Amino acid sequence: MQRNLDLRPQFENELISLIDPIKEGVVELISFVMHELRWPKIEEAIRDKMRDPERNVSDFRHYEAMLDGFSDSWRDRDLYVRFDR
Repeated sequence: MQRNLDLRPQFENELISLIDPIKEGVVELISFVMHELRWPKIEEAIRDKMRDPERNVSDFRHYEAMLDGFSDSWRDRDLYVRFDR
């Protein structure tokens, strides 16, 4: 994704399409990728989903976990050798 920034709009659309409905593995994928890339469009899309009052509590927790990936202090970073510093 970093090497093909001309395709960023397509990557963003694909990632956004994964966040609703939330399927197995999506939370980890989005968190991992966004910890590296931190694309504002993805963060905005997640926050938009969280504004939906019809969402269940489980969805909110998943979205919070995805947003945590945008942070330098991402709690799951230790699960990945790539971020082991």
